[in-house]
Amino acid sequence: MSIDVVALLLAIPSALILWLLADRDPKRLRVQRIRDRGALSANQRKLLTVALFLPALPLMALGYWSAFLIWFGAVFMVGWCVVLSLSTLASR
Repeated sequence: MSIDVVALLLAIPSALILWLLADRDPKRLRVQRIRDRGALSANQRKLLTVALFLPALPLMALGYWSAFLIWFGAVFMVGWCVVLSLSTLASR
């Protein structure tokens, strides 16, 4: 399996964590007046932020910088898609 494919596979858990962080963001929930979902605490957000970057550590430690950039780009693009989807859901 190519290291580039591994980088994309490592982006999947990071993308899920990113979605969870965005979905349970306290400010977004407060501004949109969403009361049925609880916001994450500050400690939970910090822990998830650290967990977001954990899949990239082996890529950096082994020196696969091109794979790291692929992982970073994939997570960055997922972040934009998450923001776009949550903003369109809010405007409805």
